[in-house]
Amino acid sequence: MVSRRPVRPDATGAGVRSLAALLEFEEPDVTHKLQEANIPEVEPVLLDIFDRALPSAAPHRATWAVSTARKGYSGTCAIYSPSAGGGVERTAVGEVDTVDREEGRTVRLDLLCGLSVIGAYVPNSGASLQRLTYRVDGWDESLRRHLEKLDGQNAVLLCGDLNAAHEDSDIWNPEDSRMPRQAGTTPEERASFAKTLHELGFVDAWRWQHPNAKGVYSASLVLNIKVLDHVLGPCHGQRSLPDLVSPAFALSGRCRCH
Repeated sequence: MVSRRPVRPDATGAGVRSLAALLEFEEPDVTHKLQEANIPEVEPVLLDIFDRALPSAAPHRATWAVSTARKGYSGTCAIYSPSAGGGVERTAVGEVDTVDREEGRTVRLDLLCGLSVIGAYVPNSGASLQRLTYRVDGWDESLRRHLEKLDGQNAVLLCGDLNAAHEDSDIWNPEDSRMPRQAGTTPEERASFAKTLHELGFVDAWRWQHPNAKGVYSASLVLNIKVLDHVLGPCHGQRSLPDLVSPAFALSGRCRCH
């Protein structure tokens, strides 16, 4: 199983108990998008939490990337069982573009079952949308080409904070006049998200399983509640989502990989 839940490292007692309870409930093989940029400092604590919560899958391992251009700015991490998907064949970070390499935006695991799982923390367009052009015309385009290349080799799952609320049902108040001017809900970002799905033949796994669901969100600020975390995968071919995702798929992506 690949978890898409946004988990923030927290070495406090409450944080440890919360994470341990989540792990015991989900029993993930791979957990992506452990944020934020302090992964190197808390990695030993996290691995210990995983090993204690999931002793049958121990010892767990971690692959992470953090921002080198701006310390403490961004980062992402995958913690996984070495036996996930028959074994982890290869790991890689920072493959999308220069920003990815400098800001620690992606982590990839290639599993022996023929599945590549990519955890991403997509660059935010910024409070004043100062990064919107790069986000849509630079990052999104480079990511599509990267996924297209990988999809020719393995089945691909993309998960994490993709920083886009695709459909109106992904936004608590889509009619709010501020939404088109806020990062993650601009028409440009939503159209680019749709383009990624169309060009790659991907679907949003949550919407694929729950097309009429409402009131389920992954990000919350005052009057700004939306879905920014997604699991995307193929809807065609021999390794499509019907083959990869179990019927029990809920907020996390439970993936078959035999």
